[in-house]
Amino acid sequence: MREGVRRTAWSILRSGRIIDELKNMINLSDQLIKNLLQRAYSYVDGGAFEVEEWTAKMIKYLEAYNDLLGLSKQDAYELAEELWRLPYKVGDVGHSIGRWALLKKEQTAFQTEMRNSIDRLFKAIEDYRSSRFFLELLKFCANFKLLAPYNAMMVRTQMPEARYVLTEKNWREMYKRRPKRNARPLIILRKFGPVDYVFEIGDTEPIPGVLFPTTEEDILASIADPYATTGVVSKELYENLIQSLAYYGIDLDYFRVGSSFAAEIRKAPCKVMVKGVEANGHFVISLNNSVNDSTNFASICHELGHFFCYHLTAPKKGNEDWWKWRKLTWEQKEFEAEIVSYIICERYGVGNKSWEYLSHVLGKNGVIPDGISIDRVFKAANEVERMLKDDLDPRSCYLYFNDATFKKQYDSRYPKQINSDRIE
Repeated sequence: MREGVRRTAWSILRSGRIIDELKNMINLSDQLIKNLLQRAYSYVDGGAFEVEEWTAKMIKYLEAYNDLLGLSKQDAYELAEELWRLPYKVGDVGHSIGRWALLKKEQTAFQTEMRNSIDRLFKAIEDYRSSRFFLELLKFCANFKLLAPYNAMMVRTQMPEARYVLTEKNWREMYKRRPKRNARPLIILRKFGPVDYVFEIGDTEPIPGVLFPTTEEDILASIADPYATTGVVSKELYENLIQSLAYYGIDLDYFRVGSSFAAEIRKAPCKVMVKGVEANGHFVISLNNSVNDSTNFASICHELGHFFCYHLTAPKKGNEDWWKWRKLTWEQKEFEAEIVSYIICERYGVGNKSWEYLSHVLGKNGVIPDGISIDRVFKAANEVERMLKDDLDPRSCYLYFNDATFKKQYDSRYPKQINSDRIE
């Protein structure tokens, strides 16, 4: 009986019919084909992209189980050929094994090139050690408000003269333009994925056939100065920032002191309220209530610079820390935190005195102080800017990721799930 089942299953495979035709056979044959396809896919997933390499691995596997399969060497080769053509589903996506091999090969090649590109990019970032280049980078990121701070930095290091960049899709949908044939793609970080590519406006052209195409001059004029520089923080931005503190386990403490005191963040147990859910907090920002909101906004951004640059020891998540503490000097910490405050305040037109401090430090030796992480600073600025959104979801923030009790309570009250767009 078993021999008959094996031969029947094998005859169906050899005839080239799709795997659904095996559904009507008894469980042994159905499970047999599933197992063979799972094994076939596992070799592709493990890097056997070429048919010769994959076939060799598959034949070796078939020979190891020949007592069950009862195949001749020729039959084993023919079975391997048929498996290469059969469909296999991963999640909701189905392709033949051969197609999966091609897709995996292309994906691996892309990821390799992407890693090489990012390595080159971050080498360029580290070259921004002289004060002249670094000041230019800061000004560019502060003024290039159409991208998040980290992505603005990435664009600046690749194309210092960039004026306006969008993805290919956005150019087409928003302005009926497309990248030129020799356009230079620029790497940025993407939500829910590793990287995306954007194109500078000078590397685009109107899509042929479009009536009344939008010119470069019209586009640049329409997006000029999207944030008016008022020197005063808007009520909405300030309230969004204050509300978001709790999402990171940070409480706010006001007290009246002289105007020379701005703010201070310290590690201390506290309670925070996140949309009606109480949780244990771990940090407190003490804020001067005798100064205006704009000054406090800049001060909070500075203290959050310390927080997101990992200048403070981290709370525990089980036996692990929320982050790896960076041991820096006082000057290094202040320099990094002040950069974060400067970037955010300049991008939103809020008056601050960061530039005086930064110019003083950079002017002493003409170079960025040793030990400063440009990468970490711009990621910190990215995170602070996320806190200014009125729709920031607590599920994308530190407290939710690291406090299992809060996560359970919050999910119970707000069942909806979303993905995170934060950059670590």
